[in-house]
Amino acid sequence: MGKHDSGYELMSRDLYCTPAWVTNSLIERVVFRGCAVDPACGERDIVKVFNDRSSTFMTGVDISEGYDFLADNNSYYQSIVTNPPYGRGKLAMQFIDHALSLTHHCCGQVAMLLPVDFDSGKTRRYLFDEHKAFQQKIVLTERIRWANLEQKKNGPKENHAWYIWDWSNTQTPVMRYAP
Repeated sequence: MGKHDSGYELMSRDLYCTPAWVTNSLIERVVFRGCAVDPACGERDIVKVFNDRSSTFMTGVDISEGYDFLADNNSYYQSIVTNPPYGRGKLAMQFIDHALSLTHHCCGQVAMLLPVDFDSGKTRRYLFDEHKAFQQKIVLTERIRWANLEQKKNGPKENHAWYIWDWSNTQTPVMRYAP
């Protein structure tokens, strides 16, 4: 996904801790049904904010705990919310596809924090323009400073957005802005 060198080393397991304001921007704009899970929870940053600020209970699991989300075919999830690993070889797309397959049977929801231009690739069009569950894109108007990275004088170069799929969606997808 990277278009240029950020000046930072890649974090092991793509562990980029999500600041609270990023999760708050999602909670303030989307009502999640049932229980939620963050399948790439890392340090549980998203989980903590959900359980402090949202009426939706969230649990978290991570590859570092021996849980492989992409190998999970038995779990029942109503809502999946995560900052997925982007990795090499379309790992974020695999996370989205799998999350959508795990939530389809219960008309669940999926929220993924991704680069703002993630929906621009023609190979990903099926996830957005052509996907009946795609509901909205929430563009973050501030750039994320990852909580676990040493902060440099220059600000971040990348823009991000929350992408939301809801299997009960019957409306045309919308784009919103936060904060």
